[in-house]
Formats: sequence, structure tokens, C-alpha cells
Amino acid sequence: MAGFAQILRQQRLACGLTQEELAEHARLSVRAISDLERGINHAPRLSTVRLLVGALRLEPADAAVLLEAARSEPVEQDASQPVAFDVRYAKRVDGACTAYAILGRGPVLLIPPGFISHLEWWGSAPGVSAFLRPLARHRSVVLYDRHGCGLSDRDRTEFTAEDDMQDIEAVARAVGSPGVDLLGVSWGGGASNTVHRRPSSAGPSPRPVRRGLRLARRRSKFAAHRPALGSGGAAHSGP
Repeated sequence: MAGFAQILRQQRLACGLTQEELAEHARLSVRAISDLERGINHAPRLSTVRLLVGALRLEPADAAVLLEAARSEPVEQDASQPVAFDVRYAKRVDGACTAYAILGRGPVLLIPPGFISHLEWWGSAPGVSAFLRPLARHRSVVLYDRHGCGLSDRDRTEFTAEDDMQDIEAVARAVGSPGVDLLGVSWGGGASNTVHRRPSSAGPSPRPVRRGLRLARRRSKFAAHRPALGSGGAAHSGP
């Protein structure tokens, strides 16, 4: 039996579609289609295959062939290999689209990005595979590009925490899990705290899973008791 990559390409060509047209119909990225047809993504998610089946408008027999090929593909376990993301898009309340990707299976772990992000870069960046794959053995790891960055809509004018919160809420709704945990790193830590303080009434309520907040509180407490410096002298302690 031919592999998933070969079957997908044959079925796409039989439908008279380009990779760009198939990506548009399936609401996937062109990069995702290209990776699937080149065999870079060895383990397509079942939800992705179903999107392809719908986009190609396959007959039941052809759909069964594609699904069986996906199930028989070996799962790539080599942590040194780049991560092939299945990129999708979530719509925010303001109408902008946020690009996100899912890796692994299990309870959802949503990782807000740092100051800048790009999912295509994330997949091949040094050390990313070794970081993500162990998490993906137990979790559905969800990454996304901030509004104005990477594959997300670029027409950003409001650079506020509230705008970042819309990305998190949109992706959490799109994932559809009843509960979402947040792993905030760098800039993403602040966005995680914002959502935690003001959970949305629509969709799942994200929960922070980091320890940075405890450290921040300790620093704030220390700063509150630190002697104030005068305009012309040093702080004085002791008798």
C-alpha cells in the first residue's frame, strides 16, 4: 500500500487542486499541505485527515484509503528532527485570525509565545523539538502566533495586554477543550496572568501552571519594605 504522502498527492491532483487551493478549502496552511505530501509530517492528526477528506470531497472508498494510510504511518519519535506543525486559524472577537498549532494528545497545554513568534520558525528552531516532544507525550501542546506576528493577521494597532488576551481566548475556544492549562514563558507569562485575572465567560477558562507569579509576589513584597532613597543621599539602615 502506498504511503499517506503519495496517496494525498494523487488524490489532490485527481481533484485538479493545487496545494494552495487545497490548503484554502481545508483551512490549513500551504506549508502543512507541503509537509504532508513530502512525508515530513509522518503522523497527521485524525482531525487533519478529516479536513482533507472534506476539502477533497472524497467518495467513502477513497476517504477510507486516506484514513487507513494515515493510521499506518509510523510516529516520528526522534527528538532531533524538526517538528512539523499542523497550522490552523482561530477567529478572535475582533475578527482577526490567530494562527495556532497542536502537537501531541492529552489534556490541553497552551503556551503563549514570547515577544515575537513564528510557528514555521518554531518547528525548526534549535532545541524546540527536544523541549516539545516530551510534553507532547502526555499533553496536547498548543502554540500560536501573537496578533501581528508570524502567520497570524498582521494588521495590529493595539499593543496591549487586552489584545494578547484575545489571542489566548480565541485559541482556547478553537481547541474546544473543557479546560486549558497555560504555560507562560517570557512575554507569555504576562499574557497568562492577564487571562487568569480576567477569565472569559465564553469558552474554557485557562489556568496558569507556572511558578513565576509566586516569585513576582516575593519581589514585590521586598520592594515594599526597601528603604526609599532621598534625592541627595543614600538609604540608611541601622542606628
